[in-house]
Amino acid sequence: GVTSRPAPADYASFLSYWEGMLERVLEPTEVACWALAQAKRWPAPFAWMDGPLWLLLRRPVGGGLAWVARGTLGPVVRERLGVRWSPAEERALRGLARGVRILWRMLPRDLRMAHSARAAYRRER
Repeated sequence: GVTSRPAPADYASFLSYWEGMLERVLEPTEVACWALAQAKRWPAPFAWMDGPLWLLLRRPVGGGLAWVARGTLGPVVRERLGVRWSPAEERALRGLARGVRILWRMLPRDLRMAHSARAAYRRER
């Protein structure tokens, strides 16, 4: 029941809209800058990880997630946020993406889905 009237008419129109948002509307917020800067200090994502395990994993996991977040931002957004991104990092991120795509194809279908989706498929079978 959601109307599509505000949606751009076609992909070219969407790209024009998107570029305009990036160029003229998007601005760095305190929260966005904080999240990128504090990634290595994020709390444990699960209660069972909190403690010594998370102390060991927090810096590499948080740093890795922040690195992926920085890399998947567009160049205009990175510039606006003052985020540095090198050609070597770009190559490394593209290599990681290739590896994930290959691994994804190798996973059994059930492991490619969230638990709730697997449960729904099981119910329908």
